[in-house]
Amino acid sequence: MKQFSCLLLVLFALCACTKKEAKPRDIIPDRDVCARCVMQISDPRLAAQAVNISNGTQAVFEEIGCGVSWLEHNKYWDNYTLYVTDFRNGGWIKFDDAFFAAEYTTPMAYGVAALSDKSDLEEGKTLLDGNAVIERIMEMNKNRKKMHGGEAQ
Repeated sequence: MKQFSCLLLVLFALCACTKKEAKPRDIIPDRDVCARCVMQISDPRLAAQAVNISNGTQAVFEEIGCGVSWLEHNKYWDNYTLYVTDFRNGGWIKFDDAFFAAEYTTPMAYGVAALSDKSDLEEGKTLLDGNAVIERIMEMNKNRKKMHGGEAQ
């Protein structure tokens, strides 16, 4: 009985120390506000969410461009996992696992939507990988800064 109690105690300690992966939460349309542009999130199919890997806190974004810009500007890539919503079904996808399509109309005009399956790419849309999306967004921010002056995020 004593050995069983010790074994049970060890198993309990192991379970208590096991860290669960932080997950994104549901977006509440027209209630949640983007952590970068402070707009209400109106179309969850375009939303993004950064989840802190150590404490699970989330920052939600109006679109992928806002999430990438926020992570780049604050140098948070090592501290957060970026999730994007599948434009087709609304499910969350890790940024690194997603396929991206350009030429969409988006609230902040970054024009990028995420897909979990590249066969869902619509005719006339351009397929991008994650690195190309980051480059596109940062180039757009740089151009916006030149146009408007001040700091681009």
